[in-house]
Amino acid sequence: SSINMSNGSATMSEFKSKMKFSLVNASNVSKADFYISGGNASLAMRPSSSSTDLVKIWAQDANGAGVFQLLRTNGNLIVESGLTDENGGGIGIRNSSNVNIGEFRTNAYGGAVTLKNNSGNSVCELNAASAGDGVIQLRNSSGSVTIYGFAQSGDLVCVTLYQTSSRKVKKNIRPIEDAEKILELEAVAFDYKDENQGTDKRGFIA
Repeated sequence: SSINMSNGSATMSEFKSKMKFSLVNASNVSKADFYISGGNASLAMRPSSSSTDLVKIWAQDANGAGVFQLLRTNGNLIVESGLTDENGGGIGIRNSSNVNIGEFRTNAYGGAVTLKNNSGNSVCELNAASAGDGVIQLRNSSGSVTIYGFAQSGDLVCVTLYQTSSRKVKKNIRPIEDAEKILELEAVAFDYKDENQGTDKRGFIA
């Protein structure tokens, strides 16, 4: 922005709020701008081969936090910091079509990671939970959660579970010649030292 100072009507505070500096190359083409808008400082940088801003930095966004952006030569975002809310900040990653495909940000209990498909739909979420434990969610392309994992309880909830011991996934099944050795295994009942893993379990001791 420019200010006409010829009539002396512009105040010094107005001038400071709209000040801009540019760095130019040998061809007198601006490759970096440092400017102040609305009282906040900003920086934009461009490569020698393009007039598109590839790096942008803002001193403050709408939520009062700094923002950093990396862009492609077509103007699409690659990485963006900020994503601020009442819990803190984050970083977003975009694909070549400028679709947000991943985020790492804070939530009310700690960190959260979200992975998205090329349509921008969340397919995997890993979040810190209220008790300080982790929660993982896997979603299908329609956005429906198909698998839940809860670190605190150790529970895994899913729509369908295929056990690897199932006859459906095996072939060439045949009797074992020395099967009596399996009968020598000692089955036991036990409690885990970590009570969160449960008590009165059944199994074998390795």
